[in-house]
Amino acid sequence: MRLLVLLVSLLPLLALAQKKTISSVVAYQIQQRSEGNHFFAIGTSYPWKHIDIVMATEGYIDKIAVKAGQQVKKGELIFKQNTALLDIALKQKQLTLKSAQAAYQQKKKAYKAKKTTRSALNQALYAVKKATLDVQLVKAQIRQKYFKAPFAGVIGLLNISKGAWVKAGQVLTTLDNTQKIRVRFEIPEAHIKQVSAGDSVSIRVNNNKSVPCRAQIHFISTQLQKQNRTLPAEAIIDNSKGSIKSGMFLDVLIKPENKTALLKIPRSAVFSAEKKYWVFLVRKGEIRKTRVNIKTEGKQYYFVSKGLKAGDRIVAIGIDKLQDGQAVKVIDYLPVQ
Repeated sequence: MRLLVLLVSLLPLLALAQKKTISSVVAYQIQQRSEGNHFFAIGTSYPWKHIDIVMATEGYIDKIAVKAGQQVKKGELIFKQNTALLDIALKQKQLTLKSAQAAYQQKKKAYKAKKTTRSALNQALYAVKKATLDVQLVKAQIRQKYFKAPFAGVIGLLNISKGAWVKAGQVLTTLDNTQKIRVRFEIPEAHIKQVSAGDSVSIRVNNNKSVPCRAQIHFISTQLQKQNRTLPAEAIIDNSKGSIKSGMFLDVLIKPENKTALLKIPRSAVFSAEKKYWVFLVRKGEIRKTRVNIKTEGKQYYFVSKGLKAGDRIVAIGIDKLQDGQAVKVIDYLPVQ
């Protein structure tokens, strides 16, 4: 009888022991928008082609054939230095060449008539070749006194006037071709695996509501910049209307193509076991150990491609104190950033 009474009195305690302990957790709800699918960067515009115009030799500027802002064609004359002394030197060398050629012809006739030696004929031929090279050298020096546009473009501000003495290598002006624009920007380390050459970008002038230009990434560096953990990249856009100027800041929206949409989750929600990554998925008041595939990572977040979907809730903090199947109650949500 006493045993029966004791069992009856213990029933509430047994029921309480069998009841699962409910833990309070802070969760993170994965948003509908895929955070890893596209991202923004700030780019800077550069001309398609650019050179600083310098002369190869020192001398007086004899002719300025252009004006600042002028459109020039490939091969068009821009600057000419004074060539008076070289012109005289060229005439002298040409006369020497003419005389050497005449002497060689005389030696050639004499050799056929057996009135001179082979050695004398060879010396006359050597004199012709040397005089020819001297003429070519002076002509090359004269060509250095002319600067012609290596490509079509627009002349920049002129830094000299006609008659000025310039040194070799002194920058006289610039030449830019802006029919196309190079847009250089940086890809954060967290997005490196998402982006490749050929992906689409949408570009517009910084803080401007104009219609964005469409372009493709044509170059991504292989060298990560240590100071800011980014990869330099470049896209090229058409600028035949001239709306974009060199040096402008541009908003660059990168949209990786043919990539699986990535979902952003906090690093604090992920734990590793058996060389795999896991999270605790909250469903119907319980947590389930769920494997995820991490595609890339940032300082505070992972970007996953498999294992979760938009709208899922996962435990965000304190995962080391939980076990698979444990009953939980969500008391707060980690803010979405």
